[in-house]
Amino acid sequence: MEEQKPYVLILQETKVSDPLDPIFNLIWRHPWHVEVVPSIGLSGGIVVAWNSDFINVKDSLKGVFTLSLVCSEVDSDFEWVLTGVYGP
Repeated sequence: MEEQKPYVLILQETKVSDPLDPIFNLIWRHPWHVEVVPSIGLSGGIVVAWNSDFINVKDSLKGVFTLSLVCSEVDSDFEWVLTGVYGP
């Protein structure tokens, strides 16, 4: 992440069952924000993380295997929907 400096990351098969876990939260510090679809047991899980210095998230919709965010750029009114999909 340091080298490429992405604004948004989508991670699948995260196995994150508790997004409030302190270790998980050590990874995602300001300016990073996250939305999570928790894993079911040891399979699945989606994390979408974004750098709030560049991206605003206006809304989110979580499904069993999907996570969609309504995003916009901080510098403009350009809006788009980002969807992460995980299929077992």
